[in-house]
Amino acid sequence: PLYTSYLSPADYGVLEILYRVADLVNIILATGLGVTIIRFYTLEKDPTDKDAVITTGITYTIVLGSLVVGLLFWQAEWLTNLMYNSTEHRQLVIIMLFFCLAETLFIIPMAFIQAQVKSTQFVIFSLVKFVLGISLNIYMVAGLEFGVKGIMVANLIAGAVASGAVITWSVRRIGFRVRTYLM
Repeated sequence: PLYTSYLSPADYGVLEILYRVADLVNIILATGLGVTIIRFYTLEKDPTDKDAVITTGITYTIVLGSLVVGLLFWQAEWLTNLMYNSTEHRQLVIIMLFFCLAETLFIIPMAFIQAQVKSTQFVIFSLVKFVLGISLNIYMVAGLEFGVKGIMVANLIAGAVASGAVITWSVRRIGFRVRTYLM
């Protein structure tokens, strides 16, 4: 009921297109990433190599994600025009792109937590992200009346904070070792 009180039907259309394009960008950025990390992590016998799988995955995601998002950011006007036949929502598209990067960065450390079967940490990080996202959405949509922009900014902030927290937690536990060779 929150969105129905503060968003117009046109806003729902804008939001839906943003979410569908975000789904496509996330598919490009994260296809099979979590499963791949779990697989390589469990195949490694040496603890140092296990740790390197995680930090290499995080580094890979940061580099590839930044390149893809950077390219799309550079072409944001074209992408916005493709999505809406107008450049009116360019700022929303840019926010969506960085939201996609934050979401992708969340995958690797969460896969690490899954591979270690640390259910408590997994639930805590997931819940913090969820509660932060809901709280910011309510504040930005109902409190500040930012509409679609508020939803996207709230999602970006929640994703960035959660990703930063879980990456920091992971790197503090295992250190930072990047593997530059393939198995």
